[in-house]
Amino acid sequence: MVRQDIDFMVAGEQQYEPYPDFGNEDLLPEVSLYSDDAESKCGPYLLKLGLSYIPSKTSKVPYQFEFNIEGIFVLGDMEKNEDECKKLVVVNGGSMLYSAVRDQLLTLSARHLYGPMLLPSLDFRYLDLARQLPES
Repeated sequence: MVRQDIDFMVAGEQQYEPYPDFGNEDLLPEVSLYSDDAESKCGPYLLKLGLSYIPSKTSKVPYQFEFNIEGIFVLGDMEKNEDECKKLVVVNGGSMLYSAVRDQLLTLSARHLYGPMLLPSLDFRYLDLARQLPES
């Protein structure tokens, strides 16, 4: 059996590597948290997560995308105050929603001409820190 490496290249376009490196590109998701405040102090919460990306001319990422996803989160039997519950939902819920999108984008791009795209992992703890910093 002879193995040949085949380069997939559309005429005049640059060659892309599997799992493109986002390098110094900022991926900053938008997160919104909603509650009706009538049920209990720890939910239910509606968490919305959105992110869009359009590569620059010099980017090595061959894809552009936009997603909006939402989830409903309830923290049952929690002995925490409302602010602590919101913090848990934003950080952990945001991570869960982002992971679901990351997996789906990898699946959708896996058989594409430019190869699979794996979004980098993100640390959602900064969202809580941003909330605690005083505005200047």
